[in-house]
Amino acid sequence: MLRQLGYKPQLARRMGPFGNFALSFSIISVLSGCMTLFAFGLITGGPTVMLWGWAFVGLTVLCLGAALAEVTSAYPVAGALFYMAGRLGGPKWGFYTGYLNLLGLLGGMAGGSYGMSLFVGAWLNLQWGFTPTPG
Repeated sequence: MLRQLGYKPQLARRMGPFGNFALSFSIISVLSGCMTLFAFGLITGGPTVMLWGWAFVGLTVLCLGAALAEVTSAYPVAGALFYMAGRLGGPKWGFYTGYLNLLGLLGGMAGGSYGMSLFVGAWLNLQWGFTPTPG
């Protein structure tokens, strides 16, 4: 089927252990993003909102992943979420998916940076008594 579409059937995996770690730590940022923003969620929404938010988002992501896996198994071409959403729902859905993915990436990177700044500030305070200020 790939040859009929004009693609050469090959599967190249070039990411090594360090690249996998770097991608997981910087972009996905589970430890630095989720753990540092946990208190923010408790203050702004509370445990109930956090619990049902995780459950709803997790179920939605699983359903979306199943739909995208179906398209990917039929047409295994290189592409991201926005390509698959565009194939399923049209160009408008592809644009919205890519845009929301970008916003999520930027929010995750900001959360990781915020968490790192809290960690560095606490470390500087413990080591030398330096108290960080907003300025």
